[in-house]
Amino acid sequence: MLEDVATRAATLYGRRRLDLRMLFSYLRDGRAVDLALSRAPMLFEAESPSTLGIELTNVCQLRCQHCDAQHPDIRGRAGYMTDETFARLVEQVRALRVRNLRVIGGGEPTLHPRCADYLLQLRGLAPFISLTTNGLRLTESVCRAALSALDVVEISVGGDDAESFARSRGGADLAQLLDNIARLQRLRSETWSRTLIQIRVMVRPSEQRSLDRLLRFWGMYGDVVSTQMIQNYFEGDGDAFPVGKPASYPSCVLPFRMLGVAWSGEVPLCRGSAFQTGKPEGLVLGNIHTSTLAEMWHGPLIRQYREGHRKRLAGLMPICCNCPDAQAPAWRKRYDNNRHLAQPRPEIIPVSSLIRIGRK
Repeated sequence: MLEDVATRAATLYGRRRLDLRMLFSYLRDGRAVDLALSRAPMLFEAESPSTLGIELTNVCQLRCQHCDAQHPDIRGRAGYMTDETFARLVEQVRALRVRNLRVIGGGEPTLHPRCADYLLQLRGLAPFISLTTNGLRLTESVCRAALSALDVVEISVGGDDAESFARSRGGADLAQLLDNIARLQRLRSETWSRTLIQIRVMVRPSEQRSLDRLLRFWGMYGDVVSTQMIQNYFEGDGDAFPVGKPASYPSCVLPFRMLGVAWSGEVPLCRGSAFQTGKPEGLVLGNIHTSTLAEMWHGPLIRQYREGHRKRLAGLMPICCNCPDAQAPAWRKRYDNNRHLAQPRPEIIPVSSLIRIGRK
């Protein structure tokens, strides 16, 4: 019992340490006003997205049964971001006041042959920069680049032995991952890097009773340990939490706070639009080769969806119907019980046609 209490206390300390690191980064960069306004995203329209996701590739070496991004209906054409696309992206990010830059996307970023070079070029573009990875390709060059350029390296894991890890992570090798984490820790000590290592444990229903054991095991390898429930988006492995679809149009803050750039340069309305449209590219706002992120952020399509969520007008947000991945405000996020998912709001006013929302 005392061991479990100590584990939970250490886990909470790690999460608060990460929260404070993010807060300090924002304040140091003069983002106090932006941070305050972001607490009410539907009341104040931000001049730029607070978070920008970057997909270096949609290719992944794993086939985790729970992964929505790697489902054949969603993954789409495989590709890697080109140097030209990345250069355009960096140029446009410099013109934005993005608080949080995330290297994430639908694939494994470290599979990109120029991942290390790209990470170094992101240094200083935002107050807080992170990489989400499965950790299996954390080579020395990638580790050194991450420790030089990033605030956090987030590693997704599952289980606490070779068998459960392979089952949860699509056949991955636990020993290989632990060796890579050890390399990352060693290089961090050698370079005096302040980069945090965050371990995100993907939890199945059958593992809930052993959660303290999982946290204790992974707490040996990360500064921060968080949990996320594995959801059964495609009715695959039965050992996953069911996805409850809202009855109507759930409230969502994604159009108010986040953009994501795909490996091709395309920018969808949100990550959930691929589910909702049945197209891998989702509902596309534009492409950074033909438009800028700033223009897309203030464009008529995304403003239409913001207006729909503000005024609860179903006709202005047609693809949001029964969305299983609508997002609640950041301060309400708790992945351990999936409270980051918004709850349905029934007060919807249907309209017969879309109202064009022009640019300011």
